[in-house]
Amino acid sequence: MAINRAKPSSTFVRIIMWLLLVVAAFLGVVLLVQQLRIMDMRKYIPNRLDVVLPPPNWESMEILDQDRLTRMMDANDQRAEELDVLSLQLANDQMRLEEQRKQIEKEQVSVEEEKKRLNEGEKLYDKKKETVVQTARELMQMDENIAVQILEKRDNQDIIWIMSVTDQLAQEDGMLSVVPVWLELMDPTRAAEIQRERDLIPDQLE
Repeated sequence: MAINRAKPSSTFVRIIMWLLLVVAAFLGVVLLVQQLRIMDMRKYIPNRLDVVLPPPNWESMEILDQDRLTRMMDANDQRAEELDVLSLQLANDQMRLEEQRKQIEKEQVSVEEEKKRLNEGEKLYDKKKETVVQTARELMQMDENIAVQILEKRDNQDIIWIMSVTDQLAQEDGMLSVVPVWLELMDPTRAAEIQRERDLIPDQLE
């Protein structure tokens, strides 16, 4: 049985091809290391390979790095400006909210003060009303002439209020009011003036 043997020439060709592949791989790794600036491979290879491994352009790379750094700094400056604007807006919003809060507190204080003033006014009115009722009852029990003398010492507003209360008390007691008698005994001019004002002013007890 015949055995096929490889020819010496074909084996030599394969060896040459493997050597070329190894050299090509080595050169590729060297080029990659050189381009990535990991190290300057020109120090470890013969000068005649400078054609294959040209010296790195450090100045160009520095320019690229500087340009990249400049863009990063510009981006940081822009973000810083945006943050400053946002901070200013936030400060303005906080100031506006604080002013609104103070305005609300001021309005609340005003409302409380107005409520207090109204309550005090109501208490004064009730107290004066009580005094007027008591005065009217006392005058109703006096002699008409004496009662008129006392009334004429007061201002028209008080007289009108006392007369209104007197009319109502007489109505509640089922009696005739003495107010017409008081008006008849008073000075005619003042009596007419009081009567006119009474017609314009509602009942003081309402």
